[in-house]
Amino acid sequence: MAPTTNPLSALVVDDEAQVRAVVARLLAHFGHEVRQASDGAEAIRLLEERPPDVVITDIMMPGMDGIELLAEIRSRKPEVEVIVMTAFSDIDTAVRAMKAGAYDFLSKPLGEHQLRNTIDTVGMKKSGPPPVKVDEDHLGLEIGDGSALVGRSEEMRLVFSTIESLRTNKATALIWGETGTGKEYVARAIHYGGLRADRPFFPVNCSAIHRETLESQLFGHVRGAFTGAVSDYEGYFRAASDGTIFLDEITEIDISVQAKLLRALQERTIIPVGSATPVTVAARVMAATNRDPEEAVAEGLLREDLYYRLGVVKFQVPALRHRKSDIPFLSEHFLAKHAENYGTRAKHLGRHAMVRLMEHHWPGNVRELENLVERLYALETPEEVSAAHIDSCLDARAARPSPLGGRVLTLKQAQDEAIKAALVAAGGNKTRAAEMLGIPRQSLYRHIKRLLPEA
Repeated sequence: MAPTTNPLSALVVDDEAQVRAVVARLLAHFGHEVRQASDGAEAIRLLEERPPDVVITDIMMPGMDGIELLAEIRSRKPEVEVIVMTAFSDIDTAVRAMKAGAYDFLSKPLGEHQLRNTIDTVGMKKSGPPPVKVDEDHLGLEIGDGSALVGRSEEMRLVFSTIESLRTNKATALIWGETGTGKEYVARAIHYGGLRADRPFFPVNCSAIHRETLESQLFGHVRGAFTGAVSDYEGYFRAASDGTIFLDEITEIDISVQAKLLRALQERTIIPVGSATPVTVAARVMAATNRDPEEAVAEGLLREDLYYRLGVVKFQVPALRHRKSDIPFLSEHFLAKHAENYGTRAKHLGRHAMVRLMEHHWPGNVRELENLVERLYALETPEEVSAAHIDSCLDARAARPSPLGGRVLTLKQAQDEAIKAALVAAGGNKTRAAEMLGIPRQSLYRHIKRLLPEA
């Protein structure tokens, strides 16, 4: 491995000399300055003498343990990042450390790539984000696969900055935002503009795969593992090789499979269904959800330990209504794109048409805006688009009076109302209600359990 471009000063703390020496040797090999401490007291002394950029500490140590050391460091030198080391079986303690302010946690025995990736993200944070490379011709950020993310708003520039940072390392990332905001485009921008651009990008819609087959789809299976398994299947993790797996709607993965996904991220190994032999994997993992991930953890839809492991870097893609200054640029981008697709001259938005776009709430976000623009071409509207043309192409549901008497709801309240209405309309038939809502039946069961605990 080549030396890092962001050398750090590191302090390794472990009462086991052999473990301490291995970690220190790896860090020095990466190009970092390393000091060592055999216990918490010595670590505090070295910290006061010369604060390091990062401390890598074991949790289980005599005297002052790793959690207590973390608390001392956060109190004395809050600018110092702390990474804790723990056995996989003690994952609950690692989560406790993350809540107490640890930057990340690593499972023993440490792998060279796992340590390098984590330290690289610390270096990225310490050096600050790279300048945002906005392509003025495309009014946004080139993805690298021929498409682009469009926007000049401050909200999108923050997203672009995060993308640029993630392109230079291999850290896992958790992307969240409402449906239609472009989370997969963000993941593609990270992949195709980064270190793995020549490797496969595998998007996996977790909500579209039955929970009983998702484990096999992700990790593969051996012949005879279950009825219908007539041959070996390698699964997404092995097919992606050194590429990227993008797990969309991560909260739709069954909790039991989430545990196996956590182990894959921690140990960089998978076990195919029906096999007892671990297989080493090297794919980068990015995940996305249309929920607030902390709320998903609270509702039991996302394992807390998996949340922390995926969220080495976590960020939100803003809703279109929160970056309306981008609507003119997005509109022009989509008008040009679909003019080419339809083989015609690009249409132009009149002043009142643009006002109408700026007034709309955009519940479907960027996806809804692009669909509207394409509809302008499909319906052969005039080259000069008026406000009336915009109104005729807006989703009819957007103009329909609210059955709730105009009451403004939060997204969560609207979701709950929709679930209750679907159950009533389906006469209590949960399978039919799930079909009406367009969600997996298992997801509906989880919502019902939350709304109606006695059900």
